[in-house]
Amino acid sequence: MVKQFTLINDHLTSLENKTLKDKLETSHAFYIITSAIAAERMAQNLKDIQESLINTLTNMYQGHMDVHLLSPTQMQGELNRIARLLPRDSTLPEVRNDIRDIYRLFRIHARITQHYLLMEIKVPILSDVLYELNRLVSIPQRIDINRVMYVIPNSALIAFNANQYSFIPLDQYDINECQKLHDQFLLCKLNHPIYNTGDRHKSICDVQLIRNNEVHSVYCHTEIKICADKWVKLHKQNTWFYYCCDTCEVQLVCGTQMTSETLRHSGLITLRQGCNLQGDSFTLHAHMEHTRNILVNEPYAIIAPSISPINNIINTSIRNSSLHIETHEEKFKKIDTQLRSIEEQTKLDILSTHDVHHYVAIYVFVTISIALFVTSVFLWRKIATQRQGEGPQDARNRSRRREDHDIEDRNCKIDNRDLKVSCANLTSSEVKFDTEIHSDVC
Repeated sequence: MVKQFTLINDHLTSLENKTLKDKLETSHAFYIITSAIAAERMAQNLKDIQESLINTLTNMYQGHMDVHLLSPTQMQGELNRIARLLPRDSTLPEVRNDIRDIYRLFRIHARITQHYLLMEIKVPILSDVLYELNRLVSIPQRIDINRVMYVIPNSALIAFNANQYSFIPLDQYDINECQKLHDQFLLCKLNHPIYNTGDRHKSICDVQLIRNNEVHSVYCHTEIKICADKWVKLHKQNTWFYYCCDTCEVQLVCGTQMTSETLRHSGLITLRQGCNLQGDSFTLHAHMEHTRNILVNEPYAIIAPSISPINNIINTSIRNSSLHIETHEEKFKKIDTQLRSIEEQTKLDILSTHDVHHYVAIYVFVTISIALFVTSVFLWRKIATQRQGEGPQDARNRSRRREDHDIEDRNCKIDNRDLKVSCANLTSSEVKFDTEIHSDVC
C-alpha cells in the first residue's frame, strides 16, 4: 500500500516538474515573440520618422510648409492671431474642409544652426474683392462679301469684377503661376494694374493700358482678314462657338439617328452626351459623363446656354466712332520716299549715254594727241638723221641757196609793197624751191 502511494507521489512530482518546464519554455517563447514584435514596431517607427524627415527637408528645400513642422492646432492659433491684425479689406485663405489644404499655400524659408531650426513662414493675404476669370473670344464683324473685322484684345484672358466695373488683363503665363485654392477658386499674384471702366456703358476697348509707367495703347485694336468659318471650344463642356461666313452644313449624329442642320452667322452649340457633329472637314465629339439623371414629369430637357455676365454688364465692343480701317498711308508715303531716294542714288551711280559719248571723245582726242606726238618725234629724228648724213659740199650748197633765197625775199618785199604780202616766213623753210617759183607765189 505504501509502495503504491510512493509511485503515485513520484508520478505527480514528475508531472508537476514537466508542467513547470513547459511554463518556463512558454514564457521564454512569449518573451522572444514580444521582443521581435517590439523590434519590428521600432523599426517601422524609425522608418516613418526617416520618411517624415526626408519629406520635411524636401518640402523645406522647395519652399513648402510641412505638417510635421507646425501642427494643425498651432497653425490654427497662429492664423487667428494674424487675422486680428489685418485691415478690413484683407483676409486669409478660407479653410473649408481640412486645415491641411492650407499648408500648400504657405512658403517657408528655413535655416538650421547647431542648436536651433529657424523658420520663416509666408502666409498669403487675400483681397476681399473676387474677380471672375473669362477668356475673350473675338466675334467677326462682316465688312463686305469676303472680308471681316476682328476686335482683338491685348490679352487672351481677363479677370472682371462686376460690382466695381474693374478688370485685370491676364495671359496664360499668369494663370500658370496661380495656385488652386479650391475647385472653383484660383489664388493669383497681383502683377498687373487694375483698370476701371467707370460705368457699364464705357467700353473696355477705350481703356488705355499702362506699361512701364507710360500710356502704351488702348486695350483693343482691329484687324481685317479674309472671311473664314470659325469653331472655338469654350470652357463649358461640350460647348463650341461657331461663325459661318455664309452657311455651314453640318450633321448631328446621336446613336443611330442622323439630323442635317444649317448654321448661319454666329452662335453657341452644345452637344449631348453620345453625340457628335460632322462638318465638311472635321468632326466634334461630346465627352461622356457617367452620371445618372432622374427626370420627373419632364419629357424634354431644355439646355440654356450659360453666358458670362460680363457680356451683359459691360460693353465689350469697340465704339463705332473710334472704329476705323487702318490704311497705313503714312507708312506707305515713307516707304515711297525711301524708294525714290534709293532710285536717285542708283541713277547717279549708273553712266548715262551722254557720259559715254563724252568719255569716248576724250579717249579719241588723247589717242590722236599721242599719235601726233609720236609722229612728230619720228619725223624730227628722221630729219636729224638726214642732217648728220650730209657732206661738206652739200652744206655749202645749202648755205648758198639760203642766201639767194633771202635776197629774193627782200626784192619781193620791195617790188610788191602795194600788195602788202609778207613772205618773210619763207626764210626758214627747208623746201627746195627755185627763185622764180618764190616770186610767183608772192
